Amino acid sequence: EHEVRIISAKFSADSVECGTRVDFSVDIENFGGQEETIALKIKNTKLKVDNKKAVKLKSYVNEDESSEIITFSLKIPSIIKPADYEIVTKAYYDKGTRSVEKKSTLNIRECALQNAVDTKKELTKQLLEQQKESQRSQKNKVKKSFIY
Repeated sequence: EHEVRIISAKFSADSVECGTRVDFSVDIENFGGQEETIALKIKNTKLKVDNKKAVKLKSYVNEDESSEIITFSLKIPSIIKPADYEIVTKAYYDKGTRSVEKKSTLNIRECALQNAVDTKKELTKQLLEQQKESQRSQKNKVKKSFIY
């Protein structure tokens, strides 16, 4: 019988700032009666996470070697919106014919760099509006001077 379970899939911190690193640990266990080669994958497109690792686990009869904790070090993008992001962990086993899945959530806090980028965008927008207003004002003065 083949049976693999993801016992836990969790981050070293519940909340992080963009541009930092966070560890993501997956505790996986083989409850089946034979050795399993497991393809472990974690993924989130927005966080640019797409990591894979192959793991061999002994049968459950050999309890000490039937589980393993795999840790991934993830780099959080420097510019990303503050929000909760879901990481999907999948373990493929029984020659890839079966899989188990677990979802985990990481909160990305507002980032100092993102604040600076947003401030720059807002200031640029205000400056462009002021320039347009100044150009309109200049055009009106030129029109008035030709009228008189």
